[in-house]
Amino acid sequence: GLTAIQDPGISFHDIDLYKAAADNGELTLRHDAMFLGISGDTLGTAATPNTPKISNYRNRFSVNAVKFFMDGALGSWGAAMLKP
Repeated sequence: GLTAIQDPGISFHDIDLYKAAADNGELTLRHDAMFLGISGDTLGTAATPNTPKISNYRNRFSVNAVKFFMDGALGSWGAAMLKP
């Protein structure tokens, strides 16, 4: 069965939500996440390679990586088609 999931792109605000869920026994799957290495009005502060990591919190939650976008596509949103 499904025992773990990965989330490549959480914000610092999400950490408190995941920790609370783990503390309350509501996080039933192991969750491996990555901080976003970009910032913005809705994303908050950007992570860096020096951002503190979280390893195996309550045996359910870890953040051990930072996701950076290097291809110019800015994730799955795609590029603007300005001219045909």
